[in-house]
Amino acid sequence: MPGEYALIAALAATLPGLAAWLAGRRFGLSGLLAALAVVAVIAVSGWIVTREVLTGDSQIRRAGMIFFVIVPGLVSLILGAVFGFWEANRRR
Repeated sequence: MPGEYALIAALAATLPGLAAWLAGRRFGLSGLLAALAVVAVIAVSGWIVTREVLTGDSQIRRAGMIFFVIVPGLVSLILGAVFGFWEANRRR
């Protein structure tokens, strides 16, 4: 099952982190707070979407998407924003 999500997971673990790093580096604290706001919006919308209970194969597919794509993307987003903000503060 992880092979199904290999390309998507690689992109999800790379692109949000790079974008957040650039935003944090360019805008400083505002970029970091914007990344955290994006995470909050994703968390609330994810909570709304996953409230219905699925069974069988659809539940396994949803869990695979969450653990192999969404979680690495969110971690990448947060770490990229923190490192971008850190670099912006070091440059000042």
